[in-house]
Amino acid sequence: MKEIRLFEAFAGIGSQYTALNNIKNKLNINVESRIISEWDIYSIHSYILLNGYNPIYKIERGREEEFWKWVDENDFSRNGKDINFLKWRSDEVEILKSIFNFNKNNKILTNIFKVKGSDVIEEKINFLTYSFPCQDLSTAGKGLGFKKGGNTRSGLLWEIERILEEVDILDKEKLPKMLVMENVSNLFSKKYKSEYIEWKKILKSKGYTTYDGILDARDFGIPQSRRRAFAVSILNSKINFEEGFDLNKILFNSKNKTNPLGFYLRYKYENEKYLKESLSASPRKTFSRERMFNTSEKILLTYNNKNETSFIKSCRTITTRQDRWNNAGMLHFNIGKIFNGNFEKIPKNISNEKVENIEYRFITPRESMLLMGYKERNIEKIISNKHYNKFKLWHQAGNSIVIPVLENIFKEFLKKI
Repeated sequence: MKEIRLFEAFAGIGSQYTALNNIKNKLNINVESRIISEWDIYSIHSYILLNGYNPIYKIERGREEEFWKWVDENDFSRNGKDINFLKWRSDEVEILKSIFNFNKNNKILTNIFKVKGSDVIEEKINFLTYSFPCQDLSTAGKGLGFKKGGNTRSGLLWEIERILEEVDILDKEKLPKMLVMENVSNLFSKKYKSEYIEWKKILKSKGYTTYDGILDARDFGIPQSRRRAFAVSILNSKINFEEGFDLNKILFNSKNKTNPLGFYLRYKYENEKYLKESLSASPRKTFSRERMFNTSEKILLTYNNKNETSFIKSCRTITTRQDRWNNAGMLHFNIGKIFNGNFEKIPKNISNEKVENIEYRFITPRESMLLMGYKERNIEKIISNKHYNKFKLWHQAGNSIVIPVLENIFKEFLKKI
């Protein structure tokens, strides 16, 4: 498989495409993103920025009518929860225009219900990723599950069955050679076991052999306690793993020591950029926030004016909302100690903030993305963009997939097929 033609269902910000691009030179492969199914406009916009595309926020003269027709035909969302039926704000129209221009080279089919088997055949897809919504599986959710016909968000998985079935009927030889799924570890729990077994049986009936397991980001260098369910399905697999089918055994040689947490934190506050972001990630000193700080994991154990630091080994799971309990953890952030009481050293353009009253902060959006394995030069493209919003980026990081875990899965299997 020298040529990867990718279909990302429930694409988010494109962690799968990012991971494949990171390893393509090592494996001597070419990667093309052919179909993207994602309806959240902010996620698609971040996808564009993170993956090195230059967003264009203007429409060519004479194409305005075509643009608005395209917007009306697609089920875009401004919040990732439901289709937007309200008037688009001017900043959102700019984002939509950037997606419209990006769509010249990529087939963006926002609604998974509108993706057809014929699209897969037309785009010559040989690699499909389908990290379907986790809300109804997560321990933080309502536990509605993904039973077929249950009409839940996690039940969107069965749209992948429909798409594969349509390909199978049209031309069985055109089924994707490799499928990769990621979801919360609860997917493999006793509660949802029968539904997952049913899904594996369907894949087997199509000719797929599935290798699955729960992988922890800490085993792949990232100091974040993040255990997630992964499944890799190979069409007509001739791979023989002596260790068995469990992904933990298959990827045993890919595992390595957890990197130091301090490597991913931007606590050198002499850097004005990092100081501003840390101040932005500092909540108001209310009773509820102080209580949150007292009950949250303390990431930075010590910090004094000699720049002496010590950190816990790994943070908790990066969630979609840091400003709540249970979050990934919080840091001591005493400006007085950092600057040794010399507030004159604080840059003038942030002196209007009552920095002397700040004592703690959340992990910043930049740090959240770093702890998901994204490269800082790419993260910078989002943070420096005028459409950047810290809450959106926190949300996107929490919904993403740890890049080094994906890289190792892809490397191990692509080498063999």
